[in-house]
Amino acid sequence: MEPAWGVADDTAQLFGTGEFEEDSGDDPTTKIALRYARGLSRGFGLRTSAQLIRFNSGDYTAWGAAETELGLRWKALAGERFRPTLQLKGDLYLPTGGMSATNWAASAGLNTSWKKGNWGFHLNGFYTGGEGSPGQIGVSEVDRWRVAGGTSYRFMRAGGDLTVAVVGAKPTRPKPNEWSFEVAAKIPVSRRWVGTMGVAGPFRDAGIDWIIRFGFGFVF
Repeated sequence: MEPAWGVADDTAQLFGTGEFEEDSGDDPTTKIALRYARGLSRGFGLRTSAQLIRFNSGDYTAWGAAETELGLRWKALAGERFRPTLQLKGDLYLPTGGMSATNWAASAGLNTSWKKGNWGFHLNGFYTGGEGSPGQIGVSEVDRWRVAGGTSYRFMRAGGDLTVAVVGAKPTRPKPNEWSFEVAAKIPVSRRWVGTMGVAGPFRDAGIDWIIRFGFGFVF
């Protein structure tokens, strides 16, 4: 889930994450991701990410890159005096590897967040249009649509957050809608370094069986 307040102006974040997934429609996968986000002036921000995937099917194992994501964020409402924050977003997905789920795709959506004391309440959504890749095997990295809603609690003054969310998604490949329940934590390690970890489980038989995520981020 993505808070609407995003990255502060003239600030950048670099995150590296690892993810282990068991999907009832696929075989086990491992994903290594790198994401960079930078806040610009007047509420604008840039975002890019890339992933490397390890796919397993019996005795067969394959490594491959997925889409490279390029995105723009704009904070349309700043959320001052207890008002909600509204962030508009657009992303372009480039087929930069053999695990890419699309030949090309672009998405548009919004993030909303409302802060009350140490609590945050969030709602995300986007829709993706584009052309699927028929040769893609095993892993869908782009969703036709995705919605997420949840709450976060700041339990450390330095910026530690605990987030609980419900996520729904429709993959670009011919698969059922996937609904999951996710819990994640962000814990500051130092003034510039943070650690992240999270788990997810299904609301229904179709979809993921479980996901485990972990990573580190650097703010500069």
